[in-house]
Amino acid sequence: MSSVHTLSSLSKPLPAAPASPAPAPATQPRLHLYPITTDHASSVFKDIQAGPHRTVMPSFSSPYEERQYRKEHLALVFRALHRQGLGEGVAGHCSTRDPVEPSTFWVNPQGRSFARMRVSDLVRVNEDGEVVEGDRPVDASATSIHAPIYKARGRGYGQVGGSESGVEAVVHVHGPHSKVFLATTSASGTSKNDTGLEQVEIMTDSCSAFSALGRQLDRINQDVCAFDGTTVLVPFGGVVIDSLEGQRIGSHLKPDTKVALLQNHGALCLGRLSIDEAAWWQISYEMCCRAQLLVDAASHRSAGPAGADLPQGVIRVGDEECEGTKQELGTAEMGWFSMGPYIEDEIWESKGDHLL
Repeated sequence: MSSVHTLSSLSKPLPAAPASPAPAPATQPRLHLYPITTDHASSVFKDIQAGPHRTVMPSFSSPYEERQYRKEHLALVFRALHRQGLGEGVAGHCSTRDPVEPSTFWVNPQGRSFARMRVSDLVRVNEDGEVVEGDRPVDASATSIHAPIYKARGRGYGQVGGSESGVEAVVHVHGPHSKVFLATTSASGTSKNDTGLEQVEIMTDSCSAFSALGRQLDRINQDVCAFDGTTVLVPFGGVVIDSLEGQRIGSHLKPDTKVALLQNHGALCLGRLSIDEAAWWQISYEMCCRAQLLVDAASHRSAGPAGADLPQGVIRVGDEECEGTKQELGTAEMGWFSMGPYIEDEIWESKGDHLL
């Protein structure tokens, strides 16, 4: 017996016609690492950017919101420094001032991998070098160096009661190329400052950075110009474990110092605005040292006195060009901005792990 099928029993219901897509909003929301605006006048980057939008510095609704931002970026900075080959065993420490209690700062615990740093790892220390929040040990050299600097320099510019000589962040690592430039140099002389601490009489040229060859970094590219006149040499005083040595280091700093070169030790970079800025000075200075060594090798340059002529064919940036470049690339805001791509990379690589 054959079955009888009606049209209705054989047919499947037709799928409903797709609904018309909703009209797109006039402005699609996007996530930006950098805050942006169409008010060009409010951006310090207005002259170096094109198009209708300009980057602006971040703003915060409360000191607590800013604290979270700073801690997140500090954790990301450690990861970025590791990726740049600037993590060395348990050496190195970076910190940022706490905006809620500005007499304290956040720093990494000793022994924690730069590559795995999280917000929850960070330890808060006061200006006397005492841990006030956190349950991990902190490198004694970190408290001995950072605490006196924060205490002596005060808040950075743009902050309530701040100044252009203030400090909001400190980065110290042992970079492989910058250490070459710190091995055998010496200052031209010493004197005593008002506190009785030894004060270096800085050798000055256009880029007062010191090399193991008895001379300074040459103006061989635009990046070096950002450090023009803002680096100082601090003679080696051994492993830093007490506040007196930290005060000695701090006594060598000038109001506009970006990089303090701790002889036979490593570089100490200061941020007047942010931890991002201080980290960028560290990475950029390290790359400048590497470029100098490559140029020296390519031009078969031998050791010579400070201010020695460059080898034939090596072009030096002129004074006027150097000053103009410094005004563009050497600002605290540009330091913050330049670190952005590294921060973005680490946010992507972290997949949120740094927030834990």
